[in-house]
Amino acid sequence: MHSWKDLRQEFSVLISLAPQASIQCQWGEIEEQFHPGGFGSGGALIQFKSLAEAAGNKLLEIPGAEGILPEEVFNESNPTRRWYKAIWHIEGGMEVGFPFQGMEGEKVLWTAFSGRITNPIERSMALAMRLGSVDSEVPAQETNIHVSGNNPRFNLNSIDNSTNVVQDSAEVFQTLRDLIQNGIPEGPRERVLNAAIEMEQAHGKPTFREKYLAFMSVASDHIGVLTPILIGLGQLL
Repeated sequence: MHSWKDLRQEFSVLISLAPQASIQCQWGEIEEQFHPGGFGSGGALIQFKSLAEAAGNKLLEIPGAEGILPEEVFNESNPTRRWYKAIWHIEGGMEVGFPFQGMEGEKVLWTAFSGRITNPIERSMALAMRLGSVDSEVPAQETNIHVSGNNPRFNLNSIDNSTNVVQDSAEVFQTLRDLIQNGIPEGPRERVLNAAIEMEQAHGKPTFREKYLAFMSVASDHIGVLTPILIGLGQLL
C-alpha cells in the first residue's frame, strides 16, 4: 500500500515526462468530465492515472475524512476523479473558462462550465507532501483538517496553521522566508533558504518551474513547517 511519501516520490518522477500536462474539465448541469492531456507518452498518462487512483483511495483513509474533506471530494465515488477534485478544490489549481449552454430555440436547457486543472502533477506532489506531514506529525485521533472558502485553508488539530492564498508574489515569498527562518533548524536552514531565494529570483522567468521543483526537493524533510504557504507557492506556477 502506498504511503503519502511514496505517492509524492512517484508523482515527482512524472514531472519531467509530462511538463505540459493539464486536466480539461466540464461541470454544471451536465455530466462532469475530466480529460487529462499533455502527458506525451501513453505510459506517463497511465502511470498518472494509476497514482491518482491510489491517492484518491487513500484520501478516504484520513481519520474523519467525511468531516474533513470538501464535500465535492468526499462524495465522489470514483477514486481517480476524487483525486482530481482534491487538487482542484484543495490545491486551487483550476483555471475557469467561459460558461456554455444547451439551447432549444430560445429556451436554455442547461448551463455548464469548462476549465482546466493546471500543473496536475506538481499539485498532486504538493498535496501528497502536505497530507504526508499530517500522517507523520499529527496523531491520527487528533487530526483535524479544514478546507473552505475561495481561498482554501488547511488546518491541523483545530489550530489554524494555514495562510490564505495570496496573489501578491512578494507576500508569498516573504511568508516563506519567515517560515524557514522561524521553523527550520539551523543546520539545514541555510540550504533551504538559498533554494527559496533562487526560486524567488526566478519568478516570472522560464526557469521558475525548475527552481520551484528544486526547492520542493530540498525542503521535503521540512514540509510540515511550510504547509501554510504551499498553496500560495503552487499558484505561482
